[in-house]
Amino acid sequence: MKRHGWRVYPRVPEGRGAAGERGFAALGYLELCYARHQLAAILRSPPRLAIWVPYVFLIGFFVYSRLLRHHSAYVSFALEPVLATTIGGLYLAMLGATIGFAAAGRVALFRSSAEAVMFSNAGLRPLTIAIWLQLRKLGTSWTRWLGGFIYLFAIAAPHDPRPSTVLRAFIAAALALAIQMTVELPVFLLSRGDLREPLIVGGWTLAAIGAAYAVAGFFGPHAADLLANLTHFDPGAGVATLLRGSTIGTILLAIVVCGLVASIAFLGNDALPELYAASQQALANQRRRSKPGQPHFVATPSDVSRIPGGALALVWKDWIGFRRGRGAFRLWLIGCTFWAVCGAAAALGAMRWSDPTPLYTLGALTCLMVLVIAPYGASAGLSGDLTKPLFWLSSASLRKRLAAWTFGRAWRGGLAFGLAPLVAGLSTGDAALALISLPLAITAYWSLQALGVGLYAVFPNPIDTRGPIMMLRLVLTLLFVFPAALVAALAAFAGSGPYVATLGFVLQLGIESWLVIEFATHRFREFGATLGTISRAS
Repeated sequence: MKRHGWRVYPRVPEGRGAAGERGFAALGYLELCYARHQLAAILRSPPRLAIWVPYVFLIGFFVYSRLLRHHSAYVSFALEPVLATTIGGLYLAMLGATIGFAAAGRVALFRSSAEAVMFSNAGLRPLTIAIWLQLRKLGTSWTRWLGGFIYLFAIAAPHDPRPSTVLRAFIAAALALAIQMTVELPVFLLSRGDLREPLIVGGWTLAAIGAAYAVAGFFGPHAADLLANLTHFDPGAGVATLLRGSTIGTILLAIVVCGLVASIAFLGNDALPELYAASQQALANQRRRSKPGQPHFVATPSDVSRIPGGALALVWKDWIGFRRGRGAFRLWLIGCTFWAVCGAAAALGAMRWSDPTPLYTLGALTCLMVLVIAPYGASAGLSGDLTKPLFWLSSASLRKRLAAWTFGRAWRGGLAFGLAPLVAGLSTGDAALALISLPLAITAYWSLQALGVGLYAVFPNPIDTRGPIMMLRLVLTLLFVFPAALVAALAAFAGSGPYVATLGFVLQLGIESWLVIEFATHRFREFGATLGTISRAS
């Protein structure tokens, strides 16, 4: 036993010169201590567990209603071939992106830089550490995403199956997700040799193919069938087969997962130096993106006379950061191009097949992306700016500063997403759609950015985006949008037309946004220093 102050710590099992079993025992003891520390932190603040009660109830309700009572009419979507194609395409896109990033060396298997240093000096065999990191990534990923996975499986599971079919389908879906979690380390180890470039190209090619199938599935059966006929391949067929409880498919997935885990025994014997270097670089990049005190760009002198006064200084600061950010402008241009191409493709598909479904689907997809991205982006960005003097030393009122700050970020996202209806309107000859698309998109994006500021005023931890907090954020977002959707529905029922209904929707969002900014102004005026401290600690 070792005594430090008034606490007593048991001696950690030695790993130096020990066999692999003793090395795993030491690593297991480390994980046990980490879990005890996490549990103690939760028990010190029991009210934090209250949010888990409705979350667990909701997950249990969906599982019980969907899989046991078969009330699929109100808790499930039918797994149509187009939806299966979309799910398969999204999976291939995520898998390809994981392979591409891992082959390029962007992996972070250690929790922190201190852990990377400790593992490197623990006297354990590199192979032991590599196998442990692979197993730990699989285990910790499951604990983080288990609730969402159960919910999505309950939606996509086949209708009225036998219990054995449900079990096989659940295992197959879990194994498919396990492949996504365990492919990173083997690909990284393989990329240390001559396979680096082929793996990078192959990974991003797979991501592009998956994205094409996902977009085709979103645009309806005509686009999905066209792509499937051209390539003679449909990932939706594999998704449907697995969710029907295919025994052969489940066994094949299990073999792949076991092969990915076992491959570390052949690839990880000398992997520690590369793992250490790559993880340190990835962790440093994460700190630069998340910590407000570390710049995202290389600062250069600016002419002070060009800096606007008052609240506009925040808009100017955001523009400077955007232009000097590493790859930020390039990524934004890629996003603009992507949405413009989607708008053109949806318009051409609607005209070719005489079916407006691609246009409706594009509109729904755009709204969904804005609802998810805009509030979270505002919360994550504000967590850094709250600790900067420029935000607090402006001569403008706090209300104006928040409004300017949200607009400084909103015009970029609104412009990117607004290009989809703009190009669609130009392609179909709809002048009204083309004229109102950008103003309405920017206004809607600004409104949801204001919602993100209000959510941050309530939940100041920008990284808590999973589990019950994510569920609560989603519920509050839907409540925020509901009055505007009601106004649009009333306008549509009154025969005002889709453009007037859309205008009413956006104007109502704008009114609600000012109310949210008023609320956030009150919170920041009273607790600004505390919220800034929490953002820095996160």
